Amino acid sequence: MIPKDLIIKNSNSYAELYGIDVKKDPFPWFLFSILLSAKISEKIALKTFELFSKNEITSPEKIIEYGWDYIVSILDKGGYTRYDFKTATKLLYISKSIIKIGSLKKILDISKNNEELIFNLKSLGKGIGSVTISIFLRELVGKYNFNPSPDIRVLISSRNLNIDPLQYSKENGLDYALVENFLSKIGKNCMKNRCENCLVKEFCNYINK
Repeated sequence: MIPKDLIIKNSNSYAELYGIDVKKDPFPWFLFSILLSAKISEKIALKTFELFSKNEITSPEKIIEYGWDYIVSILDKGGYTRYDFKTATKLLYISKSIIKIGSLKKILDISKNNEELIFNLKSLGKGIGSVTISIFLRELVGKYNFNPSPDIRVLISSRNLNIDPLQYSKENGLDYALVENFLSKIGKNCMKNRCENCLVKEFCNYINK
C-alpha cells in the first residue's frame, strides 16, 4: 500500500492552496478546472488562474464585464497562446449560461446526483468534458453530496496500484482531492509508459507483474 506521507509530499488540493471555498462559491474552482483540463502544462494553467485571480475575474459576471478581448489577453499572458480564442469564447458562453440559471452553486444545489450534475454542467456549453468534470468533482467530495468521477488517468493508476482512492482517503484521513490529484499525476506517466522514474513503481502491479 502506498504510504500516505508520499501522497502528502507529492500532491495538493489546488482549491485549498488558492483559498477557494467551493462550499461558499464553487465558480472559481470550476474556472480552475476548465484551465487545468486543457492540453497544456499544469504550470501554465496555474499561472493563468493566478492572473484571473489577481485581476479579480473569478465570477461569471466579471468574465462578461471584462469581455472577450480582455479574457484573451489574460490567457495569452498565462501561456494559452494556442487556445486563447477558443477558451475565451468558451468561458464567456459558460458564464452567460450560469448567469441565466442564477449561479453555479444553484446548479449544484438542484442536482440530485452525479448523473444530473454532469448533465447540467455539460449543458452549460461545449467543451465541458469528462476531464473538466473529473477535476471539478474531486474538490466537491466531502463538501457536497456527490461522488468522485475519476478520469482515465486516475482509473489506470488506481488499477495499477490496486487502490480505491475514495476508500484510501477515508482510511488514511486524507482529503480526497489530495489522493485523486496524486493518482492523476501518476496516471499521466502510466499512459506514456514513463515507469523508470515513477514515484510508486515499487507498488505497481503493472511493473511488478
